Amino acid sequence: PLDKLVDVTLSGCGNVLSLPTVWNLPLLRDLLLSDMDSLTRLTSSVGLGSSKPLSLSLRKLELRRMRSLEKWTGAAMNSSTLISPVLETLSIYDCPKIIILDEHHLHPLVKLHIENCTNLESIRSLQGLTSLEHLEIIFCSSLIGIPDLHNLGGSLREL
Repeated sequence: PLDKLVDVTLSGCGNVLSLPTVWNLPLLRDLLLSDMDSLTRLTSSVGLGSSKPLSLSLRKLELRRMRSLEKWTGAAMNSSTLISPVLETLSIYDCPKIIILDEHHLHPLVKLHIENCTNLESIRSLQGLTSLEHLEIIFCSSLIGIPDLHNLGGSLREL
């Protein structure tokens, strides 16, 4: 029955430490995670040495007020397997412990919105984001720089 879910919102689940079943929803298109203060990692590991994306059909991922979230884990550092190959929108609000966003998590994005991630220091590269049209970075006071804006291939319409 859960494998037919297309939209999932998990909010206010302050004691949740992991979300293993979310990765197995084949039709999931929109995922909103908010106010889950005990969750430190989004991991896609399903077994020793294996990983799979959040969902192959995921188009929108929104993270809100994830006060302890530090990173995604479970895939090789040069892999794009953690984020869906069709993800179009990634929004991250009030996730103060995220320090670095890596390009390998972000390839298919059309819209990237990052707001009030006060410890975010680096978005390592935007060069691979050839579909990115909208980039919004608001109140990220520790951000040192945004590299490679000129390498977006002309797709960026709103900054």
